[in-house]
Amino acid sequence: MDVVINYWGSPWIAHPIVSFQLVHALPLCFSIETRKTIGQKYSALEGLYRQYTLICVVADARDCIRLRTNYRREDVYLCDNLAQAYQRPRTCRQR
Repeated sequence: MDVVINYWGSPWIAHPIVSFQLVHALPLCFSIETRKTIGQKYSALEGLYRQYTLICVVADARDCIRLRTNYRREDVYLCDNLAQAYQRPRTCRQR
């Protein structure tokens, strides 16, 4: 299990994404995101108070990370092997 942290807009705002490597398959990313309803305006304050619909986005890790690094130009960090963090120091590296 890996955790990908991406920062967008501010160093105080981060979005965690969990990635799993299944046997003989590409890694899958799971991202919990908000979506507005039709006609609803966006407000960061309302987002803090859970006024938006939550969805779970499941995507191929290449697509999920590449979208944020190559197209949105967000700062992305990979904290790998968190499931085994008790065995060795956790490492994070920028992508």
